[in-house]
Amino acid sequence: MQLHLFRHFAHQGKVGAFYGSTDLALKKLMPKPLKIHEGTKIFSSPLLRCQQSLECLNLKAEDYLDLAKEVDFGAWEGLTYSEIEKNYPQEADDWQRQEEFAFPQGEKLKAFHKRIEALAELINSQEQDVFLMTHGGVIRHLICHYLGLPYDKSLAFKVDMGSLSSIEIFPGGLGVLNSLNQKELVSWQALLS
Repeated sequence: MQLHLFRHFAHQGKVGAFYGSTDLALKKLMPKPLKIHEGTKIFSSPLLRCQQSLECLNLKAEDYLDLAKEVDFGAWEGLTYSEIEKNYPQEADDWQRQEEFAFPQGEKLKAFHKRIEALAELINSQEQDVFLMTHGGVIRHLICHYLGLPYDKSLAFKVDMGSLSSIEIFPGGLGVLNSLNQKELVSWQALLS
C-alpha cells in the first residue's frame, strides 16, 4: 500500500511561526488540479488550510479526521522558535529532552503521539492507497512511525508546505520512504499514477 502525505500550501500566518490548532486560511488559492490513482482513499485534517489545499488540487476528502490535526502548541501558537526561546527558555529546552513534555496551555506530546498511533491504525486498516492532506508535524511523526524510528527523531525530516511525500507500507506496518518534499506537479503525478 502507498501512503501519500501532502502538507498544505502556505497559509496567512507569520513566516517561521508555530501554528497547530490555529485555523488559518491559505495565502492564495492557486489551482493545481491533481489526478490520483482511482480507488485511492482521500482523508484530510479538518483545518481550513487543508480543506483549501484540497480545493486547489481539485480533490475531495472522503473524511475529515481530527486525528490528522497538527499538535496544539497552546501559548506558543503564532510564535517563532526564537520568540519561544526568549519567552519560555526552560520549556523550549524541555521540549527536546522530556518525554512527558506538554506545550504551555496546549497538547501533551504523549497525547499527540497517541493520535499518530491511532491515525496509523486507521491508515493500516485501508485496503487501498491513501492520500492524506495534513500538517508538517503529523507527516514527520508518521514517517518516524512507519520507519520504526522514535518520535524524538521527527525533527530530522524537513517537510515543506505544498509538498508531497510517499511511504510504501508493507504487511506488518513498517514502511519505506519513497519520496520526501516533492514540490512539482509533474513529480506528484508520477508518484500518484
